[in-house]
Order: sequence, then structure tokens, then C-alpha cells
Amino acid sequence: MRPISDLFRSLRRKLVKRSIMAAPATYQIQLGDTFSSIAAKLGLTVAAIEAANPGVNPNNLQIGQVIHLAQSASNYTINAGDTFFSIATKFGISVAALEAANPGVSPTGLQIGQQISIPSSTSSVPVPTPAPTPAPSTGKYIIQAGDTFTTIAAKLGTTVEALESANPTLTPTNLQIGASIVVPSSTVPVPPTRGATYIIQAGDTFTIIAAKFNVALAALEAANAGVNPSTLQIGQVINLPPGVTGSPSTTTGGSTNTGAFINYSGPASAFPDPSQWASYSSLWQQNSSLMSYNDSANEIALIGSAITTVSQESGIDARVILCVIMQESGGNVRVGNTFNGVNNTGIMQAFNGVSFNPSDPAGSILQMVRDGTEGTASGPGLKQALGRYGNYYVALRVYNSGSVDLNQLNNPLGATANYVANVANRLMGHTWPNM
Repeated sequence: MRPISDLFRSLRRKLVKRSIMAAPATYQIQLGDTFSSIAAKLGLTVAAIEAANPGVNPNNLQIGQVIHLAQSASNYTINAGDTFFSIATKFGISVAALEAANPGVSPTGLQIGQQISIPSSTSSVPVPTPAPTPAPSTGKYIIQAGDTFTTIAAKLGTTVEALESANPTLTPTNLQIGASIVVPSSTVPVPPTRGATYIIQAGDTFTIIAAKFNVALAALEAANAGVNPSTLQIGQVINLPPGVTGSPSTTTGGSTNTGAFINYSGPASAFPDPSQWASYSSLWQQNSSLMSYNDSANEIALIGSAITTVSQESGIDARVILCVIMQESGGNVRVGNTFNGVNNTGIMQAFNGVSFNPSDPAGSILQMVRDGTEGTASGPGLKQALGRYGNYYVALRVYNSGSVDLNQLNNPLGATANYVANVANRLMGHTWPNM
């Protein structure tokens, strides 16, 4: 009979081998894939896949494209004084990667003794190619607290691949503060510009700010190496990455002016074109102040983060999600359920979804936004309505009524008559009494 210790060692080897085989480093996009379907298929979170692929547009995946998969390496026990920023610095990873590996953990509510996951780096399986000649050096860079190859590449305007090629003997997951690395010859190190800055507003997170200015989260973190993303203060000034102006990207909307209520009526063609909608940043500034009547600053920030996450994974315009939230609940996370033939729940009054859970504010707020946008097991959401009709205004009518009169979107069909007109005015940035 084999000794018990041998049996344990044999079993352990099998389990280790199985876990290694079950955790590929990359994935090749197939027909119909989305970040949501890939996450469900591989048992990951959408946030983890996004963090592992900061340069990939989730709405423009190409068949055959190779993406990285986040690999969870170990656990860490929270100690006194720990923050996500200090932990990320300690392990040489980004705050975004740490947040993605712990989607149910509130960075502002860490408890001593709590266990969190520490992600390892993600890397693709090398494709056999002729051995590259290490890039000639034009200088050195000194590793600073919190640096990773991703943040260094963003800071110096190069690529992770170029850094790896110029430093073939370095392990990217084991960078040491104070150590020097080779800067590729194609890179001209330019200190982060201090000319372009941004003032923190209510509800801002690094994720939201990166989306406002259409920049990578890693680049924003690199431009603010001494800033703790978990403790942003309203009025605080942060740096924008090199080449970014102080004005938010206008690609998400053309209108920034407020105006009085307009009684839009008729078919979808009689409503304003989406190119006329206000920008997301101006809509967020306008509506987050209204949320403050019912929500805490942290709850407002969680709503903003949830909108960004769900918009990216669903493809639904973040402005539509925000304005539906305001139409349905005013952003009040504690809004009660209503019943109109079906049970309507949460800040988007979704079809039999979840409500706010004070014991899990981050998770419940994210799920409320997912329920309304992506639908529930009981019924469809905005995504399904838009997919069927291909028009946001028609989708809004269906979301509210369950059916639609295509010639008159103000026909309530048993629901709210001016629902579509109200949301259209919100999207335009219009204001009116008791909105």
C-alpha cells in the first residue's frame, strides 16, 4: 500500500496540473463573442477582462483577435492602514487590476482581517517568431512605487512589448522600486505634462474620468502616481495624460446647453437625433447633483461606476442608462418597488430584479443597473428592446410599456404617456420644475 503522504502528493500534483490547464493566459475571439459571454464562459468577471485588456474596445471585437485573460494568483489579508492603492503598490499592480479581481469588495470599506484576491500579471502565449534583437537603449528609467510595465509604457509613450524586448532579463511581475530599466530607442521619455489638469467633481472615479477624456485608465494612473484613486476629494486637481486637453471628449455628445422642456411627440423621427444629445460629462454633472438629495457621495460614485461598467459590457449608451435612472427613480438607491402587472425594482425599476442592499452597496447598485439595462430572468431590458427595434426612443417606449405605437411614442399603452418625451429632454440636458 502506498503511504498516505505519497497519495496526498500525487493528488496535489494532479490538482495543480488541472488548475494550470484550466487557466489559459489568452483567448481568441469567436463569432458572436462579447466580453460578457466570454466572462460567463470562462468563469471570470467582465471587469477583470477589461482590466487585462486596457487597449481593447469591447464594442469592436474582431473574429480571431487575441485578448488577455486575468489570472488570480493569491489572497491577501487586510492589515491596519491598508488601502487598494497601498496594496497595489506593494504588489506592483494597478489599482484597476486589483478592483477588477475583487468586484464585490468596496475599496472604501476594507476591514482588518478581510481576504482579497491579488491578481497576477496577464501575458499571452508567445507566438513563434524569429528571435528579436533587443531594442537599443536611449536611456534609463527608475522604477517608482506602483509602477508596472503597463503604466510605464503609458507614461513614456511606448508599448509593453517594446519594454519587454528592451529588458529581456526582467520579470514584469517582480519590479523593484529604485531599479533601472532600459528605455527603447523608439521612445523619447517625456515627463508627464503638468499643463493639462482636471478638477474632481461629485461622483468622479478614475474610471469615469478616463471615459470622459477617452484615455486609458493606466495612462491616467501613470500621470497621477502619487494620487490614491480611492480617496478622491471634490475640488482636488489631478493631472491628465500627455496630449490630452482640459476639455472632456466631445465624441459622446454635441449639446452642452440646458433649455426648457420641449413636448416632443409622434414617431421616433420627430425626436432629437442622438448627435444632438448632451455629452455624458455634462449630463453626469447635472444629474449627480440631483442624486445628492437622496444618496451619499459614495453611493453616487458607485452609480457612476456601475453606469460605465454596464455601458461597456452591454453596448448601451451611458447617457441613456443615466437618464432612465433619473426618470425612474431620480437616482435614489433606496427607491421602493412598484407593481403594474409586474414587480418593478431598483433605480431603473427593472422587471423583477434586485433592490438596494445596504450590506452590499457596490454589488447591489451594479446589479440594479444591469437588471434595467441587460434584462433579468423575468423580462427584457434596454439592450433587448434596442436590439429588436434598433432605435433608442422606440426602445424607451417598449421599456416603459412593454409594447409600442410606432406612429406615436407618447401613446402610453397602459404606462406613462410622456415617458419618452421626458427621457428625450433629459438626454438633451433640458431642465424643468420637478424633473
